Amino acid sequence: MLKKILYTLLALLAVYIILCFVGPKNMDVTTTKTINGSPNQVYGQIIEFRNWPNWSKWMKDDTAMSLTFGNPSSGLGGSYSWKSEKSGSGNMKITEVIPGQLVKSDLVFDDWNSTNKVTMELKPNGTNTDVTWKMIDEKPFPFFLRGMMLVMNMNGSIQKDFDAGLANMDSYIKSGKAATYLNGFSILESDFPATTYLGKRSLLEMKDLSAYFAKHFPEIAKLAGNKCVGPPVGIYWKWDMNSQKGDMAAAMPVSMSEILNDQYKLIPVPTSRQYIIEYHGGYDKMALAYQSLDSMIHSKGIPNPSLVIEEYITDPMTEKDTSKWLTVIHFLTK
Repeated sequence: MLKKILYTLLALLAVYIILCFVGPKNMDVTTTKTINGSPNQVYGQIIEFRNWPNWSKWMKDDTAMSLTFGNPSSGLGGSYSWKSEKSGSGNMKITEVIPGQLVKSDLVFDDWNSTNKVTMELKPNGTNTDVTWKMIDEKPFPFFLRGMMLVMNMNGSIQKDFDAGLANMDSYIKSGKAATYLNGFSILESDFPATTYLGKRSLLEMKDLSAYFAKHFPEIAKLAGNKCVGPPVGIYWKWDMNSQKGDMAAAMPVSMSEILNDQYKLIPVPTSRQYIIEYHGGYDKMALAYQSLDSMIHSKGIPNPSLVIEEYITDPMTEKDTSKWLTVIHFLTK
């Protein structure tokens, strides 16, 4: 009986050694899927790690996963790290970028102490995008681990996760919630809700804007009191770049239906389609954000926005570091 057990164990060992010879030498996974969205939409989901929870199978399945996003979290050098009882820990960093076409990253699993080379390549396919997602672990599996990798079908399991992630991305982009990435900005298309503002409208020169806002924002806030329901804004109906003059208003959103005042008026803005950029930085360097929004609406066949609203989230009087200023720019279209 003992010999029989020994022979059986030896036979199983021999089979396992054969499996090690034919098993995968390293992690090597490739999958391709056609996504119902433009390359810029897909690129926007890939290049900004803060967008990965929208579609990543691992992040969506593992709700207890702790994510820490780098500074930056997007573009070349963008990174994030994770910790999880279910998924272990590790980090990912973008190492090469061709905007709208290619993103390469290094993916490190702390437990495995190895670096996986990840490539996501985008190719236009009509109005859609073919996405090829590759991952290769340059560190080979130990010989006696290869049999287990074969039995567990590790590469096949990872490919299924890739396929599920791309399917999630396809559904997310179809939902209309996905941002488009241009010139380093994520541009979100959504509905602007009907909003009433209390403000002062004037024909003004660019050089007078700061003084105009400094004069009228405090007065508007005082007038609105607890009826003020959001941060101050600049509303722009027209702006001539040559003359640097425009038809604009300093305003704040309010929950008011009427006001008796000779200087400040209610400004109703109806529900509209909008394109949004969250801009971080000083007001004098917003040109690229505007150019990106212009490119976005032009790609939709829209020559100009019907209204532009700059929403000043950060108070420059209390935060002196301009790199921390946040302005949300809304291009409203009919």
